[in-house]
Formats: sequence, structure tokens, C-alpha cells
Amino acid sequence: MSLIDLLKPWPWPAGFRVRPPAQPAPPHAFSAPFLIEDETPRAERVPGEHRHRNGVCGIAAIIIAVEDVIVPQRICSAVLRHNGEPLRHEDLLARGVRFRVGPHALEFIAPEQVSSPLSHSLKSRGAGPWSVALKTSAGPGSLDGSKARARIELVS
Repeated sequence: MSLIDLLKPWPWPAGFRVRPPAQPAPPHAFSAPFLIEDETPRAERVPGEHRHRNGVCGIAAIIIAVEDVIVPQRICSAVLRHNGEPLRHEDLLARGVRFRVGPHALEFIAPEQVSSPLSHSLKSRGAGPWSVALKTSAGPGSLDGSKARARIELVS
């Protein structure tokens, strides 16, 4: 079962598309994931040869920075029917909650103190994606953030 399957609240008729009228406004803009299911057959959207030179083969985790994890935890707990796992990122001076869905993780983290790297980002940009961890068949590492313009970790 995919993350999209778990987040579909009702059994809509075949071919019926639901489009939300708007995204949540601040301060709840990133309180819950905004997911889109591409209904295009995989063969049409993914080239036949789709191996990446860095061995990336999927998403391990998406980490979202928020001021407070209470709202996203309530939303995800209700949808996924479990409370998630508490977590702490020592390097970021942050605590939060992790929700696992199949092979994927969605983490919401909030700074514990003003010196957290998240604090400056939240103040200047607001809540939103902090980083992504991609599964790779190669060794773990990081992609060049200046080229990717994002924090991207490679994990085994």
C-alpha cells in the first residue's frame, strides 16, 4: 500500500478526481503533506532505463521544519491511525515526530532552541521542507547543496 493509498479518505468512483480548493494558509501551510498522485502509467512517465549514476532508487525520508509539531502530528495521526515515533536530531538541536508509511518516512521537526539551524530558516522562510533522504544502492553521502539548492542526503 502506498502513502497516497493511505491518505485517500474515501473510495471515490473510478476516474473521479478530487482537487482541494486551496492549500492551508500560514501558519498551517506545511502542517500536513500536500500529495499529488500521478495517474499517468509509469511506462509513460519514467524512461525505460532509469538508473541514476548515484544509485538513487527512491525516497527514504522527507524532513519538514515546523515551529511546533503538534498540528502535523494530530493530522497525520488521524489519517495514518498511529501517533508516529518521537525523534531527535542532535545536529539540528531539534525534536519532532516520524511517521512511517511503507518504505518511506515523513518527519516533522521543530527547533529546541534559538541556536538551532532550523530557527533562522523558520524565521526567514516559514515552515517547509528542510531536507530529503534518498535511498541509494551506492554508499551513503550528500549531494552538493550548492548545485542541488537543497539538503539532499544519500542513504543505504
